[in-house]
Amino acid sequence: MRQLLSDVTVLELANDPAGSYCGKVFADLGADVVKVEPPGGDPERQHPERYQHLNTNKRAVRVTDDDAGRAQLLDLVASADVVIESKDAGDLAGFGLVRDDVRAQCPAVVVATISGFGTTPNKAAALGENIILLANLAWSAWLIWGFVRRRTPFATLERWQTGYLPVYAAWAWIVVLVFPPLFSYA
Repeated sequence: MRQLLSDVTVLELANDPAGSYCGKVFADLGADVVKVEPPGGDPERQHPERYQHLNTNKRAVRVTDDDAGRAQLLDLVASADVVIESKDAGDLAGFGLVRDDVRAQCPAVVVATISGFGTTPNKAAALGENIILLANLAWSAWLIWGFVRRRTPFATLERWQTGYLPVYAAWAWIVVLVFPPLFSYA
């Protein structure tokens, strides 16, 4: 039986769970996935069960960190239909290549960038918001538990929630005023 993506060759440069999982989906659908690892190997190999799960049905190639390795990598890119890179761990620049040069030499290749929280300063904003939410929800859960046990009046929970609003406002102002110069965007 012919698989859905059996005519597709995918070059996976990602060395993190998000990128490896993306490559796994391609491989499970029948694509020929070639995982490119740095000279020291994929850092995920330190977790054998996860590594094995995320890299089934893939071939692995180690590329050296020199001109010969970059030439080998360009040959692999030229033979691929799709390139998966991870902004955090295995992007093209990490292998000494410039994305625009790759696109100029291999215009038919689709280059996909994947990461856990995105590739922009939004990642920092999302992580900061998650920490703020975690603190709020943890204390709210404690207050609700006290309310359910009839040891804390509901007004205490209400005061906490309304009193926490300035924390959200402060984070919003940090994102608006501090992030643009910090991350060099307008």
